[in-house]
Amino acid sequence: MTCGTDSLLKVWDLRNNSSTMFVCEDKNSEEMTQVQWSREDPTTAWSVSGGKATLWDLTAEKPKFVHACRSS
Repeated sequence: MTCGTDSLLKVWDLRNNSSTMFVCEDKNSEEMTQVQWSREDPTTAWSVSGGKATLWDLTAEKPKFVHACRSS
């Protein structure tokens, strides 16, 4: 799973080097800076971008939940 400055979260099929299994786009952000699988559910992942955390539903390729983060 990768993310980057194109604001795309990609889940890669390692059995086939040239294809992705899922592509999720954060249309409200310029870039994703971190991504991690959910420990509770293998079909979800968290990403951080532009001061917000997003929980992604990888089966639907769209956000399940978005939380705005504030600096203290």
